[in-house]
Amino acid sequence: MTATRRRTRRRLRAAAVARKVRELRRLVPGGEAVPADRLLLHAAGYVAELRARVELLRALAALLTCAAHAADDGVDIVRRGPGGADMEVDSRDDTLPGAWSGSSSVGVGRHVPVSHDSPNI
Repeated sequence: MTATRRRTRRRLRAAAVARKVRELRRLVPGGEAVPADRLLLHAAGYVAELRARVELLRALAALLTCAAHAADDGVDIVRRGPGGADMEVDSRDDTLPGAWSGSSSVGVGRHVPVSHDSPNI
């Protein structure tokens, strides 16, 4: 291979890398402000953050799907009220009792109280 061909190939590769760096800068938030030598690390962090968000959304979707199926099956939602007292609410009932306001733990089960350490959650 001649020296001219090597230079041409090197120039084409450099142009391809420059295009890819421009595209990466465009895709990664804040990528325009990051120096080229740190861009790949910044992009890797962004991808890790996106993966975590996807996992969170998948878990929420699974939880909501389970809750929807439980409601369709007529499963009662058991909620721990103030002082740890169990309150059962029929999931087929559209009205929520006043005891549902405030902070308390929620679980889904067939007329059985469910705590945070339950495998049903």
